[in-house]
Amino acid sequence: MQVINKKIIAILICVSIFIFGLYKLFNKEKIVLDDVKLDIRDTNNTFAIYLENGYKSNNYEESSNNEFPSVGYSYNGEKSQCVSIDGSVINNVLSYEENVGVSINTNKTVYCYIYFDRLTLGDAIKVLEPKGLNLDTTSNSEDWTGMYRFQGQQSEGIENYICFGTSNSNECKTYPEKYMYRIIGIEENGRIKVIKKDALNKTYAWWNNSNDDIKWPNSLVYQAINGPDFLENTDYIPKGWEDKIVDNEWLYGDMWNTSQKGLSNYLIEIGQNKALWYEKSDNGKIAKNEVWTSTKTSKINLMYLSDYYLAISDTAICVYNSQDTPKLKICKSSWIHLSQNDKDNAGSNEFLSTRMGYRETEGDNNLWITVIYARGYVLGDYNNCVVRPVFYIDASQTLLSGLGKPENPYIIKE
Repeated sequence: MQVINKKIIAILICVSIFIFGLYKLFNKEKIVLDDVKLDIRDTNNTFAIYLENGYKSNNYEESSNNEFPSVGYSYNGEKSQCVSIDGSVINNVLSYEENVGVSINTNKTVYCYIYFDRLTLGDAIKVLEPKGLNLDTTSNSEDWTGMYRFQGQQSEGIENYICFGTSNSNECKTYPEKYMYRIIGIEENGRIKVIKKDALNKTYAWWNNSNDDIKWPNSLVYQAINGPDFLENTDYIPKGWEDKIVDNEWLYGDMWNTSQKGLSNYLIEIGQNKALWYEKSDNGKIAKNEVWTSTKTSKINLMYLSDYYLAISDTAICVYNSQDTPKLKICKSSWIHLSQNDKDNAGSNEFLSTRMGYRETEGDNNLWITVIYARGYVLGDYNNCVVRPVFYIDASQTLLSGLGKPENPYIIKE
């Protein structure tokens, strides 16, 4: 009797193994691979991850740590494929779902090659869904189309902090006056426009006196920030980091009427109306405004007036008022205003690269530069102002990590 029982038990075990084997043979397993951290769910299926080593380089390198990239890449379904143990390609095995990851759907032992394309720096940031927006394109200006800007009050938690000058996030947070910037906007080509969070640690004069008609490229400010005070100062721009800054053709000119909305300023400074020339009488003086077709190629600039206004709202106008009106309070509390970024210089006035113009009569000439005052309004001055350098970071730079928050800024590769 005991012998029979042992035979029955042995037969049952064999039948169970056979049934389990059939189940494994005919049941296709879906192996979901986390998009951020690699997790091999089935040791019978192995794979290699290949990352593009530069934007549109079409050159791929195998991931050294065999982990999926967390930021800065997009899945390339056309190039990715799986092969069987005999080397034949198996089609329709790989799939990709946003927020889910790469899936391998097969009952065979396969080896998969999974490819990821490098995104531009701007696209890599936009994929993380920061609180930016594509501004209104109803102006029919080609220059305006596709502009992605950060806009709003500092209290709204604008996620546009980025570290430049170090890839060490702790170093960036420890020395924000050196390395922390805010993103003004992202262009369609992936370049990003940034402004230094803190002002440089000195005040500037546009020129030695206000009686000379000095254009932006000839100003003391331009020479300082494109030279020893910033671009050539390794405290701000360590060796090698200057190569990440784009040589840009900056427009410059005058903006006498500051009581225009941001889009109107933009169209004169950068957009379709930039060739306008106008002059008017101002208390008996002739106010001449330089045509906005003059350009200067350099790495470093200052904000345009439109950068300031558009960072506040589409309809912002920050003109002088002796009272702190609600409109002025909105200007001062915007994310881009100096007081929301640099507490040590919260009471200082800040130069823009936009001149207000040059007013001249016989024996009484005046040069006025557009200045953002500590209370938020825009008015003219030419002396004793702080500056925050502005520049474009090359689209090909690699985003390593970060969420755009002051405690977790975007970090780019060394």
